[in-house]
Amino acid sequence: MGFGYLFLGYLFLFSFPYKGLDITIDIIGFIIAYLGLRTLSEYGCGFNNLKKYVLLLLPVSTLTLTLQLINYFGVKVVFLSIWNYIYTAFLLVYNVMLLVSVYKIATSTEMTSIQAKAQRNLVICLLYYFAILFFETPFPGIQTLENYLIEKFAFGLIIYLLGYIWMILNASLLFSCYMWICKEGDEDMPEKQNKKNKAKED
Repeated sequence: MGFGYLFLGYLFLFSFPYKGLDITIDIIGFIIAYLGLRTLSEYGCGFNNLKKYVLLLLPVSTLTLTLQLINYFGVKVVFLSIWNYIYTAFLLVYNVMLLVSVYKIATSTEMTSIQAKAQRNLVICLLYYFAILFFETPFPGIQTLENYLIEKFAFGLIIYLLGYIWMILNASLLFSCYMWICKEGDEDMPEKQNKKNKAKED
C-alpha cells in the first residue's frame, strides 16, 4: 500500500482556495504520504530521503495552515505573501524528490512507461514552479511583463490550468505505480522479490 498512501496523500495537495484559505489541508496529505513512505523507504530509490523530508514538511505545512487561518479570521499577517513564496519552494522540492524517486524505482523494475511519465512530469513541474516563482516575484520589470502577458494571453488562467493538469498527471502517475509496481503486499517490489528468490534457492 506504499504507493496507495502516496496517491491518497497527494490528493490533499490540490489547491482549492477560499478567501485565502486552502480548503484541502496539506498536512493531512503529508501525514498519509508518510505512512506510505515508511514502506517504500525499505526499497531505496530516494524514498528514505523523501520520508525524512516529509517529516520536515509536517511543521512547515502546519505553520502555513495556521497563518492562513489567522489571516482568514481577520488578523492581517504582514509576511504571509513572503511565507507563501517560501512554502511554494518547499513544495517544489517535495515534488522533485517524489518524481525522481518514482523514476528510479520505475527504472529498477523496468517499467519504461512509468519511467517516461515521471520524466515528463518532472519537466512540467520545473516549468510550472519556475513560472510561479518568477512571475509572482515583486519586481517592477517582472510585474510589467506579467501584466502584459495577462492582458494579451490570459496568462494567469494558463498557469492556473497548467498547475491542475500537472497535478492530475502526478496523481495518475502515482496510481499507475500502485497498480503496476507495488502490488498487494508489495510482493513485486525489487528487494522483496530478491529475498523470495533466495528463499526458494535455500
